[in-house]
Amino acid sequence: MKKWLKTIIVIAIIFIIVFIVLLLVRLKFKSATDKINIHDGSDCSSDIYDCTDFPDQEIAQITYNRCMNEVGYDVHNLDKDNDGKACESL
Repeated sequence: MKKWLKTIIVIAIIFIIVFIVLLLVRLKFKSATDKINIHDGSDCSSDIYDCTDFPDQEIAQITYNRCMNEVGYDVHNLDKDNDGKACESL
């Protein structure tokens, strides 16, 4: 096999691997923000979220902090032990 053909094949394989990795990373971040869109903010008008609605504790904490600032209390009851940390089980 000619050297230039091997080089093209190696470059193509590397390109495919990089594309797959980027696609998987994008899907991971998309699924993490599907339930709670932290860019649009979450709804603090009524108790509509549980800890299971959040992909991780960090996003639950963002929602908790935002609602505490907006309405002044833990509207979603995300901080069961009232220590200021939401969804500690995540």
